[in-house]
Amino acid sequence: MCYYQYIGLDNKSYKKALKEDREAKSRSETYANKRDNRRSVDIWWQNEDNAARKKLTTLANSSLYFSDPEDFNDPSEVQLRYEINDETGFRQEIQKAIGLFAPPDRFPLNAVINRFKNHTTGSLRSRLLNTHFPEGSSARICFEAEESLGISCLSKKRDDFLMWSHYASGHTGFCVGLAFPKNLRHDYSLEEVKYKCRMPAPIKYQGTGFDIKRLYKQVSIKHNDWKYENEFRVISTSRKDQEVGTKISEIILGSRCMLATVLKRHLSEAKVDLDSINLFYVSKLNQDYSLNLSEITWEDVT
Repeated sequence: MCYYQYIGLDNKSYKKALKEDREAKSRSETYANKRDNRRSVDIWWQNEDNAARKKLTTLANSSLYFSDPEDFNDPSEVQLRYEINDETGFRQEIQKAIGLFAPPDRFPLNAVINRFKNHTTGSLRSRLLNTHFPEGSSARICFEAEESLGISCLSKKRDDFLMWSHYASGHTGFCVGLAFPKNLRHDYSLEEVKYKCRMPAPIKYQGTGFDIKRLYKQVSIKHNDWKYENEFRVISTSRKDQEVGTKISEIILGSRCMLATVLKRHLSEAKVDLDSINLFYVSKLNQDYSLNLSEITWEDVT
């Protein structure tokens, strides 16, 4: 089964590199060498801070990169909802210790917990944690999971107009199709995102044997407005890049993508078998905003 990961670019630096190449080409009458033609773009791609290059390197190594949910663009998602001991007392103590922007009873519990996470240390943190998030409780498990939870976002669609617009930098980026092993290791969970009109109910403590899978289900719920994404998530308790046995099976170039040569060179240097990867590009935007994909060969890329 194939899942897709859209990869965007830092468009400001990328467009600057393209502009430099175009200007260099217009100044030179002997500008025939295609390696020189992409000199600035190559330098841009090789920059160690280039996020797109880092992501493709990770995927080429049969690995996934896992993001901190705090970096997601929807503040309502991946907000674990769970009951804590003496919620009123906890709110009052946080107000007293570090302050809030409004009376504590008006803040969502998640916002109060985030303030606690980000602004308490030492004995105060330990005391509040042990009082309101006792060992073995679902609150403690959820609290600790939130601090290390990593999510890799995927889609079942490779030809959605909005996905290309939102996650591939306005169609200048590319999309990578990933073939998954039949069985993921037990420490990963592949979850289909459910789209709903209401947030999930808080997780309640039900004695020993708390099932971490319940937590994974909860962080895979989004509002109905995101339904177009057809999202799947690989969830881990770590945010490091991790080998999960995936293989790149497809690469689709956006309609504005100018990186075919750069990507070919990068994958070749990473010892990836290009014959095992099908290459497509977005060739047409139809009247109904659907996209046509056309297949090409790597030999076509020079």
